[in-house]
Amino acid sequence: PGSGANSATPVSAPLAAVSGLDPTGLLCQPLPTGSLQGRIAFILRGQCNFSVKLNYAQQAGAVAALVYADAVQQTPFTMGVEGATLPALMIANSDGVLIQQQLAQNPALGATLSFTLQPLSVNASGVVSFSSQGPSVDLSVKPELVAVADNFYTATQTFDQKGEMYDPSGYTITQGTSFASPLVAGAAALLKAARPGLTNAQYKSLIVNTAGPASGTAQQTGAGMLDLFAALQGTAAAAPTMLSFQSGSGSPDLSLGLTISNVGAAATVFQLSAIPFFGGPVPSLSANTLSLAPGASAQLAINLSASSLPPGQYQGYIQVADTSTGLAAHVPYWYAVPSGIPARITVLNAPSSGASVGQSGILFRVTDVAGIAVTNIQPVVSVVSGSASLGNVISQDSQVPGSFEFSFKDGF
Repeated sequence: PGSGANSATPVSAPLAAVSGLDPTGLLCQPLPTGSLQGRIAFILRGQCNFSVKLNYAQQAGAVAALVYADAVQQTPFTMGVEGATLPALMIANSDGVLIQQQLAQNPALGATLSFTLQPLSVNASGVVSFSSQGPSVDLSVKPELVAVADNFYTATQTFDQKGEMYDPSGYTITQGTSFASPLVAGAAALLKAARPGLTNAQYKSLIVNTAGPASGTAQQTGAGMLDLFAALQGTAAAAPTMLSFQSGSGSPDLSLGLTISNVGAAATVFQLSAIPFFGGPVPSLSANTLSLAPGASAQLAINLSASSLPPGQYQGYIQVADTSTGLAAHVPYWYAVPSGIPARITVLNAPSSGASVGQSGILFRVTDVAGIAVTNIQPVVSVVSGSASLGNVISQDSQVPGSFEFSFKDGF
């Protein structure tokens, strides 16, 4: 549901794809009066604010709105509808595309929208489209772990700043790093309270290196999904928590140090092994076992050697298994062979509206298949719709590493 005061009861009516009246399907311009009379407006997300879309739909006679996410941000989220009063729901892009196809075959297709929050099944191991990926600008592994922050059911205010009803249940579904980060901070606080006397670095390692499985690469999910229960029981702390061999040729011969500490209450033997992802080279370890008393530490060398690796990412983790308890920590490692060939464009900053007046700029980064910024190029930007006047594409590497910016003005 959107953030507005939605209907307390389900709304049933025929669906009407606004693309039949507005070729863009975006509903960022007024429609003829009565053109959506008694219908549920089916609208594509993008270009203008949700409040604009809903107000135009209501003015055309719609009784509710069903908005579907665009192809860039494919997952639904809570729409900020400001003062709009038309009941509205948002669905995923994939669902919207299927409904659009059904509407093309059956223009009389009806729908029932329910605005009551209720449990639903979701994929708990995936990474949402708005989550940032590594490598970081210094080629370190980022993020170091992930936490739940999509379809996040949490307490909310009952009244808005104007004293009007916001969500009478006192709860809402939301998303964002604004929720993942506090979850991790709260986990660290609980861990510190439960296990006093460790160093900050050891608390960090217990949180990061005991993370559970998550579907993604090292540069998408780090060590994995936050698992506080595992952190509370963990006996091994690692420094650093991530190993980046940086980037280089296809024939690396590199070595990094890794310190393992016994933060458990008893002496134990740790079994160490290197586990590569996707059939990459296997790092060699200077020791396969470490016998450590409580509070003791030992350092080992992690060596990565290979020859004629093609461009791409090479990753895995160093597993540190406590032979006494069966508990294990894992330290991700990563290495990249750059290709220098552009593979992806990531927009870092852009105007929030598609109808811009005056001078604006878009900041973007070009990366290769390994996620390494490609800077020795001169991107060319063209206008495929609208009437913008474009400026030059300028490197902003000194301000935002690996980035470019192009400016435009007048009606882009």
